[in-house]
Amino acid sequence: QLSAWSGDYNAGEFAYVGGSAFLEWLTKRQGDSSLVHVWRRMTARIVRGFDASFAGVYGDAPATLYGRHVAELTRDAMAAKTELDRAGLVEGELVQHLAWGTGDPAVSPNGARVAVTVRERDRPSRVVVWNTATEPRDTAAERKRLEQQRKDPQDVPDRRSYPAPKKALKTLPASNGRSYGSPRWFADNRRVLLTRWAPRTDGTMRPDLYIWDTDNGNVDRVTHGSGVLNADPHPNQREAVAMQCHMGHCDIARIDLARGAATTLLEGDPRRSYYRPRYSPDGSRFVASVSDSGRWRIVIADRDGSNARYVDPRDGANRYDAQWLLGHGDTLLVAVSERGGIPNLELVNTMSASVRALTRVTGAAVAPDVNPRDSSIWYLSLHSHGFDVRRTPNSMRIADSVVAITSERFGFAGLHGAVPQALGVRSVGPARAYGAGPRHQRWLPGGYYSADGGGGFITIFSGDIIGRFNATAIGAYGEPGTWRGGSLRAIWRHPRPAIELGAQGFIHEPSSGRFAQPAADSLDASILQSFIAVSGERVGDGWRARGRLGVGAGVLDPRLEAASHFRGLGFAELDLRFAQSSGSSGVVERLRGHVTHGHTLANYRRMMSTLELETTGRDVFPVELRATFGRVMGSPHRFELLSIGGAASPVADSSLLSQRYSMPMFPTGIAVGKALLAWRVAFPTSAWTWFYEGASATSTLYEFRDWNRAVGVDLKYELPPIPVAFAPRIQGRGGAAYTLDAPFRRRVRVFLEMRMEP
Repeated sequence: QLSAWSGDYNAGEFAYVGGSAFLEWLTKRQGDSSLVHVWRRMTARIVRGFDASFAGVYGDAPATLYGRHVAELTRDAMAAKTELDRAGLVEGELVQHLAWGTGDPAVSPNGARVAVTVRERDRPSRVVVWNTATEPRDTAAERKRLEQQRKDPQDVPDRRSYPAPKKALKTLPASNGRSYGSPRWFADNRRVLLTRWAPRTDGTMRPDLYIWDTDNGNVDRVTHGSGVLNADPHPNQREAVAMQCHMGHCDIARIDLARGAATTLLEGDPRRSYYRPRYSPDGSRFVASVSDSGRWRIVIADRDGSNARYVDPRDGANRYDAQWLLGHGDTLLVAVSERGGIPNLELVNTMSASVRALTRVTGAAVAPDVNPRDSSIWYLSLHSHGFDVRRTPNSMRIADSVVAITSERFGFAGLHGAVPQALGVRSVGPARAYGAGPRHQRWLPGGYYSADGGGGFITIFSGDIIGRFNATAIGAYGEPGTWRGGSLRAIWRHPRPAIELGAQGFIHEPSSGRFAQPAADSLDASILQSFIAVSGERVGDGWRARGRLGVGAGVLDPRLEAASHFRGLGFAELDLRFAQSSGSSGVVERLRGHVTHGHTLANYRRMMSTLELETTGRDVFPVELRATFGRVMGSPHRFELLSIGGAASPVADSSLLSQRYSMPMFPTGIAVGKALLAWRVAFPTSAWTWFYEGASATSTLYEFRDWNRAVGVDLKYELPPIPVAFAPRIQGRGGAAYTLDAPFRRRVRVFLEMRMEP
């Protein structure tokens, strides 16, 4: 019941609050030290689970006591609701019933339209523009309802409980998987200033400002990596006031919309952070919320940031989300106040610091904006599944008083006052180098199975908590014809680009496999090789580039020859990924290139290139297309030729064996040559991917006649390195295939490939 994996709205946050209240309820019964006793019992030499550790301290099972806590909390919550009902709920008029995390409404300066960020559980957020006027009657729906009743007079038609859905006049969907939000209108009633989180080249994300022209649909970027959000345009339309966040706090900054330059107006610090600035109607001042030493207050400053002062009363209540109430000069604000325990709308007089309650709700009333046309206030109203959009019509009475929902009267359903705590003070020790950092070692098993046979491997991983220096040691053993050997790889990510080191030794004899092919004996060999490489990655809005450059040297010992050979090579790789998406659908293109220049008996060059195309999203038919072309130039040892079949090696670095094209449903060496062409067409579903793929290798360039094709189903799994979990990169692919061509025709093969990298 405390799990955060529920599909409900804000399940994680609500579960966290509920769990915290339960722990506080427990300590109130048996003292603060009781929780410590639970954790001590769980980490004792005697092995105990959570239930046993808990029951040994509190005398009953966690589920039993949590159920009692929920019953008491429900009783107190209903008592609080009765008190609110007695005073009279003041909730305004429901404009639109929504679910999930609706964004703050923004009413246009002429009062005709409102922009809202609409969020849903299973699709990206989108910004929609509605008419502020009430939607006309849906005559088509009424006709349909009458026709259904005519066909079945005894049926009971639907009863509408909520207003008709608003029709979106304009919609701005997510772009490249990232949505826009925090809309604010320009004075021209046409353009909207938005916030969107965009990636920087190092992979981190920062918010930036964009301008959406609702007439032609164009979106222009204003800032680049400035960390600004929640901006409000000035009436002159040339500048905006915004939050600028960095180093754990947010300042108030002025943004030059033509140049994207930011100038700090109010500077925050670790104890003070600003939020949601708004210009006054004439643009001479702005209002903002500020968290000052743990309490939210309302501050007003001149346009240049001077003469900043608090305008809310010193009653200890949190106040935020302030907006100017039009038609009253610069003297009245509407803001959210937690006076009484429940967030409600409140009028704040900036001259006298007096306040007057506007709403009285059971959930929360937040994010107000004022319609200049009729002075109605649009806001969000919290319910158990998200936020509704409401407004206060001119005829609505105001609450004018606050019902205090406090813990003294309503237990854990009420507001708990701040409890001052005296914290011990001690000096901070001198800084010291991170060095190798906190490290952890773990072992991970793996396996592989193909037409050559099966085997398993063990990976020992060592990593630090931020992934600065990771290393893997892998040992693999399997049936004759499979990969047997070991490798040691390490990556140091502190420098840019990262530095990789590795050594590997293995034996691979595909001619000893279950379904050995005539050409496989020329690939039998043992290798002892080391390498050094540098790698890096850059990310942008809709693109990602990865590069790798390295050299390797070692000894190749062919099984058909008495002498061993020196094997040296240098390689370069580039992986480019481009993504274009709009809303819930998109296209991903990926281009990978690999070049090897090496010497094994003779100099050679090897090139491999792969082009992939993938459609994504719920609104398109999913398909994956891939084409690969490879070529070897020169006359190297036959081991360096391109070959098809077998599973990917769990021990060898892929850059050192780029000549092997993995198709685990076929035995290694089913085709060998100086040129390779392969393709794959796949149709992913929610669980599996159905595929049709083929490959051909030939010694004569561009004369691909003998194909090795298969149809089947597979499942791919890729987990990037997770430093805080001390986990390496894990790649896997498993499935079954039906082969179509001789000499391995009409066979069903199960396969499994796995790799683990630091």
